[in-house]
Amino acid sequence: MVLQAGARPGRAEPRLHPRGSERRRRRDHSDGDAAPDDTGPGPRVPLDRARVGQGEGSRARPRPRDRPESQEQDRAEPAVRATREGDEFPGRSRPRRRVRLAEPRGSVQGRLAGRAPRRAQGARSGKIARLGHSPTGYHRRYELRAERRTRRRDQDRADARRATGRRRQRRQGAGAGHTGRAHQRGLVERRRFARVRRPEGSAEVVNSLKEAALETYRKRRGALASRLADEGVALAMFEDTEGRRDPSIRYFSGHPGDALLFIAADGRSLLVPWDVNMAAAMARIEDVVPYTDFKRSPFAAMAGAVARLGIAPGSVVDLPSVTPYPMYVDYVEACPDHDFRCSEEGSTKAAAALRAVKDADEITIYRAVSAITDAAMDEIEAGVRSGRLASEADVALFIERYLRERGCEATGFETLAAGPSRSFGIHAFPSYTAAAFATEGMSILDFGLSYRGYTSDVTMTFVRGRTDGKRAEMIGLVKKAHADAVAACRPGVRTRDVALIADAVFAEKGYVMPHALGHGVGLEAHEAPAVRSREDNEWVLAPGHVITIEPGLYDPEAGGVRLEDDVLITETGYEVLTHARIVDLG
Repeated sequence: MVLQAGARPGRAEPRLHPRGSERRRRRDHSDGDAAPDDTGPGPRVPLDRARVGQGEGSRARPRPRDRPESQEQDRAEPAVRATREGDEFPGRSRPRRRVRLAEPRGSVQGRLAGRAPRRAQGARSGKIARLGHSPTGYHRRYELRAERRTRRRDQDRADARRATGRRRQRRQGAGAGHTGRAHQRGLVERRRFARVRRPEGSAEVVNSLKEAALETYRKRRGALASRLADEGVALAMFEDTEGRRDPSIRYFSGHPGDALLFIAADGRSLLVPWDVNMAAAMARIEDVVPYTDFKRSPFAAMAGAVARLGIAPGSVVDLPSVTPYPMYVDYVEACPDHDFRCSEEGSTKAAAALRAVKDADEITIYRAVSAITDAAMDEIEAGVRSGRLASEADVALFIERYLRERGCEATGFETLAAGPSRSFGIHAFPSYTAAAFATEGMSILDFGLSYRGYTSDVTMTFVRGRTDGKRAEMIGLVKKAHADAVAACRPGVRTRDVALIADAVFAEKGYVMPHALGHGVGLEAHEAPAVRSREDNEWVLAPGHVITIEPGLYDPEAGGVRLEDDVLITETGYEVLTHARIVDLG
């Protein structure tokens, strides 16, 4: 046995029947002693002749044979794609498909020069450009589908026009004329919307509302300006930024975002908002300058406001009472010709006194948010009774979702939901957990809803199980203190006297309430007037005050009970806005 070059040692004998590709090369390029047909009998090509010119270990390459002149011309002029040639080849009894070499780059473009380019169109157009290198039937399938879709769409549109008796207007824009197949075939009823027509004079109504809002905020700023003039202050600044929040800017201008507000004693004002787009949409003030115009510097804004509002040198400028001393120094350096004041008795306190008395617009808002709060309490009670709201987190998250669905902005403060194991504290920490709520014992729920900036504040107590003994006594005292305190509310009564009434109810049975009876509510959850029995409390109830009455008692063993409602002081007495309750679950 002769071991040929490139063969693997250890094989019993060389492979006498080469593979297909090698067999075809031998058939086309071998000498005259090659077999006329690879399927018929005949002498095999010797292995040593098939590997002529190959080095040791190299792959065999068949020796090319001489081609006829006609074949050399064909090779010099290749075609773009494969065709079936009719030339007879030596050793074959029938023509064969021959794949010719690809054309050199640029030759096809040269032959197609001057022709208009063919552009393929989308399937929905019903026209698909055939590709020269793909079979015709392959694309004909998609052409037929597109043609059927086009015919069906045209027929549906014609039927729709006949049914409605008019030609449907085609909307502009990408995909505007597309109708889903389900609608076209009648599987889904097509929804038709009536055109919304604005009532006559609606533009005038909108403009009048805007003008009314402008007038409302103008009156509020004018009231502060009068107080500034009485105190000899030429300019007051308010700041609502991170770390130094002050809702007075929203009260005087309607703007709810970060901003600086300057109000002069003559009534003129300047709003410097961080977000000028929000200010354009929500602020109700005439003069607005973006914060970026002052290089985002409050000190540059102060200097700009002094110049813009014409504050004379030597005039008093009032800063917010919470201004840090280093910032106070920077303000002085920015306007060295003016006298800066930073005091708890300044414009901050004056603004708090104005915000404590609600005007007609604010009272309307409070009646609305109170109605939403009452409805929320009804839903919560139903959910607790049914077991749907079983944990503290269930109740708190329900409130969050409920208020958003009804147009409220947020909770007025973090919802406090304390089950029987945590209700002994005034404000449990954390405010709510995944622990069970309203199980055996007493559970407290304290929450508020913020609507158009104004927040409600109510507290419910849920009682489950026996209500005798100390627990029953605590519940009864809280109900009595709540009723007696509300009945005492009327204009001209000191808030301290109202708080003392509740304290007397508890003291009669030896209990002490560990917190104040209530507080004012508005743009903040806690604002003036204070309702407490301390001797330094000098607040007197006046029409427009909205206060809370929230007596409560707490015991480490029995748990806690509190009842809180919002009360509006009217010209003749009071109006209970909310209707909280102590729920007995049995």
